[in-house]
Amino acid sequence: MRQSASPHLRNRTPAGATAELEAEIRRAVVDSVHDIPPSHAAYSGWTARHLEVVRSHGLGPWLHQWLARHPDVGAPPEIVAALREDYRSSALQSLVREASLFTLLGEFETVELPVILLKGSYLARHVYRDPALRPMDDVDILIHEEDLEQARSVLSNIGYRSAVKSLSPYHKVFKPALPFFRSSPTPGHVDLHWALQSMDYYRFPSEALWEHAVEVRLGGHRALFLSLEANYIHIGLHTLNHADAMRNWLDLALAAKEPGVDWDRIVSMAARLGALRAMHWVFQELARNWSIEPPPHIVKQVEAYRPRWIEDRVICYRARRYWRFYARLERLPGWGSKLGYVSWLALGRIVRR
Repeated sequence: MRQSASPHLRNRTPAGATAELEAEIRRAVVDSVHDIPPSHAAYSGWTARHLEVVRSHGLGPWLHQWLARHPDVGAPPEIVAALREDYRSSALQSLVREASLFTLLGEFETVELPVILLKGSYLARHVYRDPALRPMDDVDILIHEEDLEQARSVLSNIGYRSAVKSLSPYHKVFKPALPFFRSSPTPGHVDLHWALQSMDYYRFPSEALWEHAVEVRLGGHRALFLSLEANYIHIGLHTLNHADAMRNWLDLALAAKEPGVDWDRIVSMAARLGALRAMHWVFQELARNWSIEPPPHIVKQVEAYRPRWIEDRVICYRARRYWRFYARLERLPGWGSKLGYVSWLALGRIVRR
């Protein structure tokens, strides 16, 4: 696969760690993805700094199960014990999260309001096949936009609250999601989406997502997942938006190795969703650092796409935050709307001060 410069990855590594240390950990994770047995004593030099970087990327549970399969690699006992505790903690949290999720699904099912479970909920079951291996900070769900107020009411009825009381027109356009929190009876965090967008430029046509949703039963309740291919594209764009998080790239690498993945469907769906250039960068990074390459004809199809001038700028330029702001303005009709948005932002900053 012909490689060009990969996206500029922000440094997630804790202070004091080095690029070499992070690269060493990535190599260990890549070996685990491809089931390459580590050499004897390969982990003998691991220290607390390795553990800190592993945890900063949310990789503790995953590396625990990898080392449990290879106990003779010389990992220090304190590292093994710490990773084991990470797995146990994640397993406990996943049980609590599952209980909250089943309650949530039951409430939505009662009012006959369909929801699609996104990202981690799908990955934990269908890619990792063990929720403890894929820690999650929240549950992401997608609803139809016309169901927004009813969905907010459902969440409120089971104890969830949002800091956002009223939505401005700009919020609905540029940030089509609301965070909800609950502290009791079991803590929970739900991100309620009524559209999927990324990097202020890409926004998926909702009808295409719902058309490819697959029904499942979870805890006896009805739920929907995106297809494997739609999930791959969504997770790919999410990963580009958080390109420093190694766990996100692990998600994509593992999903790419699923035996049922249909690369032709990924490309055709990416074209329909307007995300071919984003998938180009995903494929570049996976080939460069994760030894994952789609079939050659897929690479050719993606590279044949001619992106708009702004796409690379919002994805991987160092000044992408400014280009993403420009992308917001580009979506507003007329100079009156654009100036109104800038004024709204400025007023918000003054009020917050």
